[in-house]
Amino acid sequence: MAEGYRIVVRGAPEAIRGLENRWAQVRLGMLRAHQKIGLSIAGRIKRSFNTSDYPKVISGNLRRNIGSRVEQGATTITTIIYAGAQAPYAEPLEFGAAPHVILRRRKKALHWISGGESVFAMRVNHHPGNRPYHFMLDGLLEERPHIASRFSTEIHAALRGEST
Repeated sequence: MAEGYRIVVRGAPEAIRGLENRWAQVRLGMLRAHQKIGLSIAGRIKRSFNTSDYPKVISGNLRRNIGSRVEQGATTITTIIYAGAQAPYAEPLEFGAAPHVILRRRKKALHWISGGESVFAMRVNHHPGNRPYHFMLDGLLEERPHIASRFSTEIHAALRGEST
């Protein structure tokens, strides 16, 4: 899912030329907006784990590994919201998983708590899978109404030479 943003300038040619001359300021405002939007979405996702609609938090590892970064190209600025490498189970929680076998990889055994007791095993032959929780998508959708105003605020501030 890729969202794009386009700046459309309507008006006199001199207004358009004036904006072209201030492209560095517009780009700075867009960069600031991307950074703030990324932090806001990541924060909203992290807070969502406090609700009963999402998987139970056991270690907090997934929540700690959710973050954002901004990548700049010659003509693009992209905000990436991610669940880090220390939480490889983020993808099956986000999108769901079919029944599958779980094998140990780096440790001597798998470990989890079941019924208040520690369980150790070399493999789980019939993990039932899980439904998708869409915690990352939900965080984006909850923040979506604020995105356009964030861009407007940051670009206008940059054009005025202010920081927000």
